[in-house]
Amino acid sequence: MCKQRSASLTISSLVTLFVVPFFVPSVWANTHSHVRAVSLTLVEGTVIARRSGSPRWTRADLNMPIEQGVSIATARNSFVEVQFENGSTVRVGELSRVDFLQMGNAMHGGYVSHLNLAAGFATIHVMPRRHDEFVLTASGASLLPHGKAEFRADLSRENLRVEVFDGRVRAGDSSQSQQLRSNQVLAYDYNARAVFHVTDTIQMDEWDNWVQARDQQASMAAYNDPGPGMYEWEKDLIPYGGMGLLPGAFGETGF
Repeated sequence: MCKQRSASLTISSLVTLFVVPFFVPSVWANTHSHVRAVSLTLVEGTVIARRSGSPRWTRADLNMPIEQGVSIATARNSFVEVQFENGSTVRVGELSRVDFLQMGNAMHGGYVSHLNLAAGFATIHVMPRRHDEFVLTASGASLLPHGKAEFRADLSRENLRVEVFDGRVRAGDSSQSQQLRSNQVLAYDYNARAVFHVTDTIQMDEWDNWVQARDQQASMAAYNDPGPGMYEWEKDLIPYGGMGLLPGAFGETGF
């Protein structure tokens, strides 16, 4: 099994966390359509989804469309990849949950994507086209990439850690803002209302190695375009060996 820093995360921490970011671009209020072509391109282990307006969680399948209001959660030894129209990806690790709060098209033609990391960890690779807007909120902080960027966010008990592997990401809450560059790390304790602590101490683990290998292989595979379905190399890159269930995850209330 892949070892992650968030392995101690408990199921009880998988609760809804919705905090309005302090620097949300005004364009988000001007979306005129929610028709998107975003879907799950990799599902391994037990992955569940809750659609907008529904209290029930159901199993998520490969190629499931992601619409505004959908939430995705993973069990132990499970992970999922979401791919956007512009080639951007969100890869969600085990015992994690991501909410797709706003998924729309702006008046000027760009895609608007506002996600919330409620618990666990995810690696986001943003490859925006002109006018696209992407933001990830987590534990009271907002993460806004500038141009092409790849970063990882880990959230456990309101402690947020952000690692920027490539590009630039601006982090902010209601009282502070910090621009992060490639190879920088931000640590933030929401409960303590602490200031952002920035270092240059990225600690790669097996999840990061898998994401990096997948990025490289995906670039190579794009030249061949073998068609729909999982590539053979994707199966080789799967770092987990089993499936687990989230207790109570398929009940009436879910997380």
